[in-house]
Amino acid sequence: MPSSEVLSIERDGHLATLWLDSAERRNAMGPDFWADLPVMMQEVADD
Repeated sequence: MPSSEVLSIERDGHLATLWLDSAERRNAMGPDFWADLPVMMQEVADD
């Protein structure tokens, strides 16, 4: 599974939840978020 400093994936059976996981940055959707989002979405799609 790819790692991200701003996103995390929680799986429960066939359900996957993608969480913003950067409280110290108030979960800002900055460049790190936009770079990691397609990678994490592909991880969910491949599962």
